[in-house]
Amino acid sequence: MLTKRCLEALGAEFDGETIIPIDRARARSGVILDCGDSGSTLRFLLPIVCALGVSAEFRLSPQLAKRPIASLCKVLCAHGASIQQCGNTIRMSGKITSGRYELDGSISSQFISGLLMALPLVGGGKVNIIPPIVSANYIDITTDYLRLSNIYVNQIDNTFSVSGDYRFPSRHTVEGDWSAAAFWLCAGAMGLGKIRVDGLSCASSQGDRRILDILRTMGFSASDFGTVSPCGPCPSRITVDVSGVPDLFPPLAVLAAAAAAETHFTGTSRLRFKESDRLRAVDVMLTSMGIRTERSNDTFTVFGGKLYGAELSASNDHRIAMAAIIAACAASSPSSLDDISCISKSYPDFIHDFKSLGGQIL
Repeated sequence: MLTKRCLEALGAEFDGETIIPIDRARARSGVILDCGDSGSTLRFLLPIVCALGVSAEFRLSPQLAKRPIASLCKVLCAHGASIQQCGNTIRMSGKITSGRYELDGSISSQFISGLLMALPLVGGGKVNIIPPIVSANYIDITTDYLRLSNIYVNQIDNTFSVSGDYRFPSRHTVEGDWSAAAFWLCAGAMGLGKIRVDGLSCASSQGDRRILDILRTMGFSASDFGTVSPCGPCPSRITVDVSGVPDLFPPLAVLAAAAAAETHFTGTSRLRFKESDRLRAVDVMLTSMGIRTERSNDTFTVFGGKLYGAELSASNDHRIAMAAIIAACAASSPSSLDDISCISKSYPDFIHDFKSLGGQIL
């Protein structure tokens, strides 16, 4: 929703399912772009605004202002942009040029996706990524949609060459979101009801489609058609690497809490720098519900057991809020949650869908 509002401020139009792109020659300048807590909004639009050559002021929440952005700004400034950050505000002007860009791949794949989407607006260019590359599957999603939009993307090792001019398909059906579906799949695995999630593609470039394989590893029956159910005793100890799929951690941690097993999550260090410190937020949530946990900088262990109702905090984080609601459904007594409004950031219909499945929020 925040990304949509920012695009509208720049001149894009949305009419139901129809999108009228920004007229590059008439893109609005001097606009205020409110990114709220949304890292993807900021990281995608900063390079695009620089490619449009208009001035803008990005407004950030205090949490988003703490998240890394300096390396992307430095690269954009080296190619013609002027960017200054002062507290919760980023002001930018100027226009980037075509050429060769070099980005550190260890911070965020969104830096790379934003730049890949921006380069066709200035005649193309090359992006060299310094490994390691985190969440590389998210870059694959970007390149898939660029090719669908008449942009030629050629990857050789860690270098992407981008050329072509945008020509969008007259009609396209956007596939389902595996990240959002993971909450329902985990709920089904916890035995909270028979839940089927439609609209998902197992051929998707989305890395979070790995949820099915992870659930099978944890001892659950996971259908390629979006149905998950318990299928017998779970392994007594499970190791799950979430380094490439960090958005799956909150629902998986809740599932692990309800399972009679010890689940060891690795590759968790980046979770500290999301909309909240998700390691801490999940730790506080599960501990308050009676579950023992252990965490370090890059690992998080959940010792499954019985969940009890508790006073829970969403930490102003949409994924923590959704995970807390699923956890509350498995608890032996009612729970309270301090805020559900943050869920609208990524899944505005979550509460509606929750109630349609029989969930209750008083």
